[in-house]
Amino acid sequence: MVNLLNSHIIIDKNIAEELFSNESYVQVIYYENDGKLMVARDSDDMFKSFHKAKKELLKNKNLLGDKSINIREMIIDNDLDETNRSLEYKADTAMNVLNVFIK
Repeated sequence: MVNLLNSHIIIDKNIAEELFSNESYVQVIYYENDGKLMVARDSDDMFKSFHKAKKELLKNKNLLGDKSINIREMIIDNDLDETNRSLEYKADTAMNVLNVFIK
């Protein structure tokens, strides 16, 4: 499960472990035309070379192991709806990329 809560993307422990392993940072980019936020491991050099992504801290959200990413700046810059809610997503395990659909 992936949620938007107080300008943070909250990622379920199982999804975060599978896609990001033990990384402390992720690369994040928002594509306005697609309404898609892409999140990849900071160590993924191929992702960095294809996308002009921003490095963000992948924080521990709670003792359950869920993770959070602050996207406040992205919300403001792209005039996104900041209502707390569940978000549609696609976890690409082959590429270790999380695609989150947010408008």
